[in-house]
Amino acid sequence: MEKSIRARYRVSAKTMAILPDTQGSIIYEREQTVVYCRERPLHIIRRSCLDGGASLEGRLDAVRHKTKLGRKLPIPINVEENWFAFPTSGLRDHDCCWVFYHHIDTVVASHGGLCNIYFHDQQMISVKKSLYTLNRQMQRTGWIMSLFLFR
Repeated sequence: MEKSIRARYRVSAKTMAILPDTQGSIIYEREQTVVYCRERPLHIIRRSCLDGGASLEGRLDAVRHKTKLGRKLPIPINVEENWFAFPTSGLRDHDCCWVFYHHIDTVVASHGGLCNIYFHDQQMISVKKSLYTLNRQMQRTGWIMSLFLFR
């Protein structure tokens, strides 16, 4: 597994998940790559939304407008590139992870309130969320993708 450390991170087609860490973030990328970054996950998401053409707040407003949902909203980070991610908890929660929908293979309940998210490249992350919550977030993300991609 390849590991690197960066001061800043830009979301790309390879980004599978962004997890909080005491020093910033741990980012899982395709091809067995793990990136450690000094930026917090929400900061990475905010800048990546701007790179994709709109602010995080603008994207949240658009999702709320189209869905009438209020919390834990999946985000179209870059619609043209088909990059959609969902938070595992509220945006202000320091334990909030961001998972990129199109990389997910399966989600399996584990022990102790954890779930394992397996990606297409066989990497796996564990998060402290129920299988129900993660399945609901994936379902919401698929719905939001259909609203933004097939207008």
